[in-house]
Amino acid sequence: MSPRREPPVIVIDRHGNTETTEQLSGWRRWVAMGAGYLVVALMVLVGLAVALGLAMTVLMVLAVAVPLAAALWLIAYVTGYTKMFRRGSTRYSDMD
Repeated sequence: MSPRREPPVIVIDRHGNTETTEQLSGWRRWVAMGAGYLVVALMVLVGLAVALGLAMTVLMVLAVAVPLAAALWLIAYVTGYTKMFRRGSTRYSDMD
């Protein structure tokens, strides 16, 4: 029967650094560090994509929707369509 393994002991010193009895070493350490860097890089890319998406949405609203709404309101004002929603207008008074 094989001897029973002791569980790893994690010691935290007074500076907040961890000292384990089974530190990763060699290629396993490089793989773990690489995976950590990949996770951080993916988080940064997702954050940039979200920020860029929000910025483009706001830009398109300001560049397209606001001038379009202003132009449509101006057309409605010139043609008189805004008067039909006011009380006491004379243009559509027979619809009351």
